Amino acid sequence: MYKPQMHNSTSVQKLLLPINKPSTVRYKMICFPCAGGNASMFQDWPNKLPDELEVLALNAPGRASRFLEEAYTSMESLVADLICEASILRHNPYILYGHSLGARVAYEFAKQAIALGYPGPIHFIASGSRSPDTPCFSTPTYNLPIDKFLDTLRYMQGTPQEILDNDEFMQLLLPTLRADFQMAEKYIGEVSQLLCPISVYGGKEDPNIGLDKLKHWENYTCSGFEISMFDGGHFFINDNPKPLQSLHRLVQKIMNDYP
Repeated sequence: MYKPQMHNSTSVQKLLLPINKPSTVRYKMICFPCAGGNASMFQDWPNKLPDELEVLALNAPGRASRFLEEAYTSMESLVADLICEASILRHNPYILYGHSLGARVAYEFAKQAIALGYPGPIHFIASGSRSPDTPCFSTPTYNLPIDKFLDTLRYMQGTPQEILDNDEFMQLLLPTLRADFQMAEKYIGEVSQLLCPISVYGGKEDPNIGLDKLKHWENYTCSGFEISMFDGGHFFINDNPKPLQSLHRLVQKIMNDYP
């Protein structure tokens, strides 16, 4: 069981940030961004998802409005602090969505919350992510020299070239990116099944997360399982509108089917 950490932070901001405030909330969707990402990744999602759905997102230190705070470097410390906000899970049925590293954070959050007696999610959506028990790169990358670490980012295809070429901007981003990669590369989870269905989204041209790795998520549910593949690389969710259109249909069906 993870214990809350005294994270080195000068802010009292919550980790789970509401993106929208519907007049009527029947369901929640809690979203977890990729390594280096922040809550703004989901800023426009409420306009593309069903009504009566409150969208929340991980607002982690080390980025966006919390840029001056130290980023987490371990899954244990992040999830331990997330659990301190788990009371929101009692208010409405909820869906968990995570992209890349965010999917593993979402899974650990769900597992720990359930162990503490909180209700589990009614659906879990993993996007562009290996399963928790699948190792990351064969050798660590988070502590590589800058040039080789940047090569890793290029390989992942998720950082625009103009940002990679901006030395001053990259110097600001690197500490958080390295911290997130350290978390991703040092974390290996155990297989523990959720009671809810799992839907998995993947990019057909993703250089690192292929269909073989996506299929491993089936071991994490004792309910329904499905995989949907889309054109694009690791960040296919940004490459075309089809993934969000599919997500809208999926979430609407979940809301319609759940009593």
